[in-house]
Amino acid sequence: MEGQAALTGIQAKLQMQSQIVAFLVQRRYQHALVLSGFYQLLFKGSQQQLEVGKGELKSFFPNTDMVFTVDMMAFVANEAITDVNKGVDAVNAAFAEDRAIIALERLQETFFLGEYMPELNAIPVEQRRTLLDLYRDMLEAVELAEAKDYNGVAQYAERISLIAKDFPKMRVLSSIETAKSMSDMAVFAASQYRNLGDIDKARAELQQAIDIWPSNPSIREFQQETTKLATAGSQGVQIFDDLYKRGDHRGIYDRRMDLGFALAEDTVRRPLLMAVIEQVSTIDLLVAQSAEALKQGDPYVAWELLAEAAKFDPDDAPMNRARAELAPRVADFVVYLDRAQRQSAEAQHAGSLAAFLAAQDIYPASRMCREGIERESSALMAHLSGQAAVGEE
Repeated sequence: MEGQAALTGIQAKLQMQSQIVAFLVQRRYQHALVLSGFYQLLFKGSQQQLEVGKGELKSFFPNTDMVFTVDMMAFVANEAITDVNKGVDAVNAAFAEDRAIIALERLQETFFLGEYMPELNAIPVEQRRTLLDLYRDMLEAVELAEAKDYNGVAQYAERISLIAKDFPKMRVLSSIETAKSMSDMAVFAASQYRNLGDIDKARAELQQAIDIWPSNPSIREFQQETTKLATAGSQGVQIFDDLYKRGDHRGIYDRRMDLGFALAEDTVRRPLLMAVIEQVSTIDLLVAQSAEALKQGDPYVAWELLAEAAKFDPDDAPMNRARAELAPRVADFVVYLDRAQRQSAEAQHAGSLAAFLAAQDIYPASRMCREGIERESSALMAHLSGQAAVGEE
């Protein structure tokens, strides 16, 4: 009985220490303080040193040789609560001084530190709504900047400046004008090389102009003027027809510059060429987003992005290569998805629904699973309703 009692005490101590560390890692600092207080009352001073959770705590305190104790956990929790309170005060102070950008930065830092702290709820609702609108506008502006839609960025810069007085609107607009000027200069250089008959350099300068500002109106004007240089127009038509007939969209995309010149005035093939370019560009974008998601540790998100890319062209080589490399990491998820899609094609809605639900258990945030569950549920209910109607007749 004495041995059993001692073992029970050891288990209780380890369980409480583990829970204190868990609360601290989860940023539930008040819970950690309460449990630390109970622990210090229940156990002697010689048992205050942590026996569990040292690995998790080392990630929070790198390059240190400190001894982790329950007292230190309580101290860290108290300091975190103090920092959260100071962060909330800094947010309110910055917002009151019309420094919305600073307020948003402090709010993000404070939220990351103390997501579950009630002090964050003390920030006025209207103020939070304003900062949310500011965050969304800035996020949209960043995405437009990445897409090099400078006109859209300029519009959002004007809009953001109305919300945040400390937003560097002039610096953003100046950067936009600089990028536009560089694109125009590249188009001008391409025109000069074209007039000298150096088509390769003209093409390189034009590509640079497109990379800087894809929607530059000067590019369209240059292409119209350069149509007459497409001396190999008939060859371009033949190449396009052969590639398009074979379904080699990637080959068409790789030759898009030459084919663009050759088919500039072809009202039948040019729309097909533009459709292929848009399709392959979309696939490349989805593959790039998939690679980024994989870097961030989200293999299932990466797989769904590749599955979306496969809808445009299931035979695209770079996309299939990315899927083959990723498949072993999401094999369990893919097995259920394939089973669900196969049974859906065979009108086995119940089995398909079960497979989608099993896949969703593996990755709850799956968009494909959510859409599949909704689709198969509706189909199954319609089928059951039809059977019920037949039975009544």
